[in-house]
Amino acid sequence: MKYLFLYILLLQVAAVAQHSGWCVKGFILDEVEKSPVPAAHITMPDGSKGTITDADGRFELCGLSGDSVTLLIGHTAFERKQLIVYKTNSKALTIQLAFKMYSTKEVQVQGHQNYIVKTTYQASSA
Repeated sequence: MKYLFLYILLLQVAAVAQHSGWCVKGFILDEVEKSPVPAAHITMPDGSKGTITDADGRFELCGLSGDSVTLLIGHTAFERKQLIVYKTNSKALTIQLAFKMYSTKEVQVQGHQNYIVKTTYQASSA
């Protein structure tokens, strides 16, 4: 019984330790249309913590320490952004990303099709 109580107490302490620190919450929006950007990634420069926006462009990154943190925000279709967030203004961020322009000189499309030869057989019975 004594060990069960100790085990439960340690689980409680571990759960509280995981949620210590402060959180950054906010939205990632398209700079032009002001629409949410789903699947944008928000990471620390060293890669130690990170998260991804949901379908509505919302994110939350918790367990941060210190008075400020540098975030790298990116998405495949948008320019990357680096942002310094202070603990005092981290509750409701709205971050806007600009579209990334791709230019190409040439586009090459290749296709391949496997042909299936269909043969019809007739059977007769006597």
